[in-house]
Amino acid sequence: MKPNYLSLLSGLAFLSVVACKTDEKKETIAQVETVPGINLEFMDTTTKPNDDFFRYVNGKWLDNNEIPSDRTRWGSFDELRQKTDDDALTILKAALSTDKDLKKTEIVAGSDQDKAVKLYQTIMDTIARDKQGIEPLKPYLAKIDAIENIQDLQDYIIEMESKSGSGFVGFYVGAHPKDSNKMLVT
Repeated sequence: MKPNYLSLLSGLAFLSVVACKTDEKKETIAQVETVPGINLEFMDTTTKPNDDFFRYVNGKWLDNNEIPSDRTRWGSFDELRQKTDDDALTILKAALSTDKDLKKTEIVAGSDQDKAVKLYQTIMDTIARDKQGIEPLKPYLAKIDAIENIQDLQDYIIEMESKSGSGFVGFYVGAHPKDSNKMLVT
């Protein structure tokens, strides 16, 4: 009789412990500022959308932004790219600065930050580049000179793809300018 009684007590103890457990999870959700995908302040609502939709959507932006003299085109994405480039340059210059106030963190050797700074320094070292001349390019020029047939050209393009991106020709698929139901390979 005692073993049954002990089993019953053990079972009740187990059930009471399990019953105390709660599945309720507390979630902490950080407040994120939401920004609309379209800036309505750029719209020219004085223009009818059915007359000139481009002007309707972009009118105020066009009125307030001029194409810079060193560019052939200028749009909001060009503006964003320029700001991003300026921000990246500011970060790199701060990392290179000897001014202790500008350096917020130490750069760890071999880190991504270290690699970015070294790449920037290499690019900006025009004296060393001028001194090297075309010497670093000679192995690649020799490979180009050695191309004698289509197979050699294909092999060269495949090899260079992994080192420098696309070969001589790039392909792009986009909407046909006169028929948006068709796609065009250019």
